[in-house]
Amino acid sequence: MTGPAKPRWNKAWIIGASTGIGRALALRLAPECRTLVVSARSAGKLEALAQAHPNMQAHPADITDAAGIAGLHDRIDADGDPVDLVVISSGVWHPARPGQFDIG
Repeated sequence: MTGPAKPRWNKAWIIGASTGIGRALALRLAPECRTLVVSARSAGKLEALAQAHPNMQAHPADITDAAGIAGLHDRIDADGDPVDLVVISSGVWHPARPGQFDIG
Protein backbone atom coordinates (compact mmCIF):
# COMPACT_ATOMS: atom_id res chain seq x y z
CA MET A 1 0.00 0.00 0.00
CA THR A 2 1.33 3.41 -0.88
CA GLY A 3 0.64 6.76 0.75
CA PRO A 4 -0.04 10.07 -0.90
CA ALA A 5 2.35 11.05 -3.66
CA LYS A 6 5.21 13.30 -2.60
CA PRO A 7 4.82 16.79 -4.08
CA ARG A 8 7.15 17.55 -6.96
CA TRP A 9 7.94 20.99 -5.53
CA ASN A 10 8.06 21.99 -1.91
CA LYS A 11 7.19 25.65 -2.51
CA ALA A 12 6.54 27.26 -5.88
CA TRP A 13 5.71 30.89 -6.69
CA ILE A 14 3.88 32.09 -9.78
CA ILE A 15 3.97 35.83 -10.47
CA GLY A 16 1.21 36.93 -12.83
CA ALA A 17 -1.22 34.22 -11.74
CA SER A 18 -4.56 36.07 -11.79
CA THR A 19 -5.39 35.51 -15.48
CA GLY A 20 -4.32 33.79 -18.67
CA ILE A 21 -1.40 31.41 -18.80
CA GLY A 22 -0.31 32.20 -15.22
CA ARG A 23 -3.74 31.28 -13.85
CA ALA A 24 -3.93 28.10 -15.92
CA LEU A 25 -0.45 27.10 -14.78
CA ALA A 26 -1.36 27.73 -11.13
CA LEU A 27 -4.39 25.44 -11.41
CA ARG A 28 -2.31 22.75 -13.12
CA LEU A 29 0.68 23.07 -10.76
CA ALA A 30 -1.18 23.25 -7.43
CA PRO A 31 -1.52 19.48 -6.97
CA GLU A 32 2.22 19.07 -7.55
CA CYS A 33 3.29 21.55 -4.84
CA ARG A 34 3.23 21.40 -1.08
CA THR A 35 2.74 25.19 -1.12
CA LEU A 36 1.92 27.31 -4.15
CA VAL A 37 2.26 31.07 -3.76
CA VAL A 38 0.36 33.07 -6.36
CA SER A 39 0.94 36.77 -7.00
CA ALA A 40 -0.56 39.41 -9.29
CA ARG A 41 -1.83 42.97 -9.16
CA SER A 42 -5.51 41.92 -9.33
CA ALA A 43 -6.11 41.08 -5.67
CA GLY A 44 -9.75 40.02 -6.18
CA LYS A 45 -8.96 37.61 -9.01
CA LEU A 46 -5.99 36.31 -7.06
CA GLU A 47 -8.07 35.61 -3.95
CA ALA A 48 -10.67 33.78 -6.07
CA LEU A 49 -7.91 31.66 -7.60
CA ALA A 50 -6.40 30.83 -4.20
CA GLN A 51 -9.75 29.42 -3.09
CA ALA A 52 -9.48 26.80 -5.86
CA HIS A 53 -6.88 24.73 -4.02
CA PRO A 54 -6.12 24.45 -0.28
CA ASN A 55 -2.35 24.78 -0.66
CA MET A 56 -2.46 28.12 -2.56
CA GLN A 57 -1.46 31.33 -0.83
CA ALA A 58 -2.43 34.64 -2.45
CA HIS A 59 0.04 37.52 -2.14
CA PRO A 60 -0.94 40.55 -4.26
CA ALA A 61 2.10 42.21 -5.83
CA ASP A 62 3.19 44.37 -8.75
CA ILE A 63 6.18 43.05 -10.71
CA THR A 64 7.19 46.64 -11.55
CA ASP A 65 7.81 47.34 -7.84
CA ALA A 66 11.25 45.78 -7.34
CA ALA A 67 11.43 46.64 -3.64
CA GLY A 68 7.93 45.27 -3.09
CA ILE A 69 8.77 42.00 -4.85
CA ALA A 70 12.00 41.65 -2.84
CA GLY A 71 10.10 42.26 0.39
CA LEU A 72 7.45 39.75 -0.60
CA HIS A 73 10.14 37.19 -1.36
CA ASP A 74 11.57 37.72 2.12
CA ARG A 75 8.10 37.24 3.68
CA ILE A 76 7.45 34.10 1.62
CA ASP A 77 10.80 32.63 2.73
CA ALA A 78 10.43 33.77 6.36
CA ASP A 79 9.16 30.35 7.43
CA GLY A 80 12.58 28.87 6.57
CA ASP A 81 11.09 26.95 3.68
CA PRO A 82 12.68 28.42 0.53
CA VAL A 83 11.00 28.69 -2.85
CA ASP A 84 12.30 26.02 -5.21
CA LEU A 85 10.42 27.07 -8.35
CA VAL A 86 9.54 30.57 -9.59
CA VAL A 87 7.53 31.24 -12.74
CA ILE A 88 7.17 34.82 -13.92
CA SER A 89 4.10 34.96 -16.12
CA SER A 90 3.71 38.71 -16.15
CA GLY A 91 5.10 41.49 -18.21
CA VAL A 92 5.54 45.19 -18.55
CA TRP A 93 4.61 47.02 -21.72
CA HIS A 94 6.34 50.19 -22.80
CA PRO A 95 4.83 51.52 -26.03
CA ALA A 96 7.29 52.68 -28.68
CA ARG A 97 7.05 53.81 -32.27
CA PRO A 98 9.23 52.37 -35.04
CA GLY A 99 12.61 54.03 -34.82
CA GLN A 100 12.27 54.60 -31.08
CA PHE A 101 12.82 50.97 -30.16
CA ASP A 102 16.20 50.29 -28.58
CA ILE A 103 17.23 46.72 -27.82
CA GLY A 104 20.52 47.82 -26.24
